[in-house]
Amino acid sequence: MANVLIIDDNEIFCEMLSEMVKDLGHEVSCVYTIKAGLEATASGEFEIVFLDVRLPDGNGLDVLPNIKGTPSAPLVIIITGAGDPDGADLALKNGAWDYIEKQTSIKQIMLPLARAVQYQQEKKGRGPSNNIQEEKQGKIIGFVGAKGGVGTTTVAINVATVLAQKKKNVIAVELKLGIGTFSLIMNQSPTYNLSNLLELESEYLNQTTLNNYLHSSIPGLRILFGPQKASEIKEISPEQVVSVIKGLAGLADYLLIDLPSDFSEASRAAVKCCDYVILVAEREQFSVRSGKHVMELLTAWGVSKNLIRGVITTRIILPMMMKIENIKSHLDCEILGIIPFSEEACSMSQISGQPIALFQQNNIAAISLIEIADKLA
Repeated sequence: MANVLIIDDNEIFCEMLSEMVKDLGHEVSCVYTIKAGLEATASGEFEIVFLDVRLPDGNGLDVLPNIKGTPSAPLVIIITGAGDPDGADLALKNGAWDYIEKQTSIKQIMLPLARAVQYQQEKKGRGPSNNIQEEKQGKIIGFVGAKGGVGTTTVAINVATVLAQKKKNVIAVELKLGIGTFSLIMNQSPTYNLSNLLELESEYLNQTTLNNYLHSSIPGLRILFGPQKASEIKEISPEQVVSVIKGLAGLADYLLIDLPSDFSEASRAAVKCCDYVILVAEREQFSVRSGKHVMELLTAWGVSKNLIRGVITTRIILPMMMKIENIKSHLDCEILGIIPFSEEACSMSQISGQPIALFQQNNIAAISLIEIADKLA
């Protein structure tokens, strides 16, 4: 059980949120101004604070450091009626636990609270040490495409979804220099993403900071989205790559990475962090040949063939699709599964904003994705 404070001048919203918090078994108090909020946090022992941005006597973001600096050092979840990407970025850089728009679903509001409560409980259990870096590392699985447009991102997010449904703590990250597409598959509009993190030096990419940039999705799954527009695309250094991957792996049972298929040192650093690398190729000659070159690159970087697995997609029906025996011979790695052609189901999945493994679990493509995830679990 946690002691929660809500600072918001909308009394109806306060009442609604406080009832939900109480239903989860927590103590909750409400105040309606910055002044009252500062007085409450200065004298009370609150683990979690919901803080509105626009309050009658000022901007909640301005007092965020003051609230975090009180003796109980609460985790602060910013709630606002008007989304502001710059405000979100500022809040997270100043140490907010999360930044949520009020019009989001109740589930999306409650998930950050649940994570914050769990973190506070684990922190108390660790004793007086202020070092939050966990020794335990989750399994790191990288997904790389044989070439562009073979469904690598779709495979990665579906496997992440299946693992989360197994009640695992899963993080999916788009570690790409290009524009990310997780947001399209999940029908989310992230206010912050990887590009915001890349403004920070590697030494500041610790678990607390990284956690602040994760977006809640389905229960058990959090996402670090890639850049959402061309102006956000930034170079990423090998040091930043390692800091992001190692930090996120300490926050989850499984870390799934949508990797770039380029020849950069950053990509090399990423694949060397992985426990397994999943090579995704389409069932046609050009893609498989490209996959063979990627295999050669991975092994040249020191990745053991025993740690590389193949997934074959069937995005379009071709007159002369390669036989599986020939694909295995070319790629020279274990094939985890073959995803059959299912254009209609994939289209409906994108419209619904849910991965196919969640939206149509009995579909043939979904069944293949679930079986692949089971083999990686």
